[in-house]
Amino acid sequence: MALPDFEIHFPKRLEEALTLLRDGGVGAMAMSGGTDVLVLMKRGVLAPRVVVSLSELSEIKGVRRQNGAISIGGGTSIAALESDAILAEHARGLVDAAERMATVQIRNLATVAGNLASAAACGDLAPILVALGATLELRTASGSRELSLADFFTGSRSTVLAPGELITRIEIPAAEPGLGSAYVKFGYRGGSQIAVVSAAARVVQAEGKVRSVRLLLGAVAPAPLSVRGVSVLVGKPIEGAALDTACAAAASECKPISDIRGSESYRRTVASVIARRALGLAWDRSRGIES
Repeated sequence: MALPDFEIHFPKRLEEALTLLRDGGVGAMAMSGGTDVLVLMKRGVLAPRVVVSLSELSEIKGVRRQNGAISIGGGTSIAALESDAILAEHARGLVDAAERMATVQIRNLATVAGNLASAAACGDLAPILVALGATLELRTASGSRELSLADFFTGSRSTVLAPGELITRIEIPAAEPGLGSAYVKFGYRGGSQIAVVSAAARVVQAEGKVRSVRLLLGAVAPAPLSVRGVSVLVGKPIEGAALDTACAAAASECKPISDIRGSESYRRTVASVIARRALGLAWDRSRGIES
């Protein structure tokens, strides 16, 4: 299917992009790498009159440390996350997610903000970023606001983004001593696989026991799902009966659908297995063991 007619702009500055979006009204749309937007336009799902490309906005690209926290520009490509030394040391789970996303070609085009704004239930970045406690900076031509990524999603393909609003920055809090993170997903193809179930874990340990733990599941609910039952692991090592209980909670608390990629019962079974792998890997990393 051919693309519909539209007017496209390539602003060099963020303020210019925000102004174009404001002036374009409801018929204007921002586009980063275009890996999702262009497909939806070809299918007739989207039909913007004005497209504002963010590809030349260097001010919203890159990963840096700011007051101990990690700041990621919304226009940063997925490929850039794979090789970033800061993330490799302090947010290894995010590197996991980047490495496992789509194909090399897509990772070179797709951006962090674009992946989050698409709000696909099977998206790779959202679960690990929520697990890491990420916050967003959202900007319009008239101002900015910050909110937790956990509060950003309102359902599958649905967010709190207002018209003309962009994700300009993602911030991950400073890593605590003894922190380990991991992202694991299950799909059917070695390359460009879409998650049937994914799991993101963040573990902080001290003296061989869990001080805090988060587990987020992807592709089993309209938005990343936080597993409450992992609290059983606090004060214990991640092993044995406590780990069994946490993984059972992952299966029971998730809300999967049945579709071409798997039935509800199958996804629940996979959720338990993937949760175990993510928690185990994050636990190893929290103790300085890379597997």
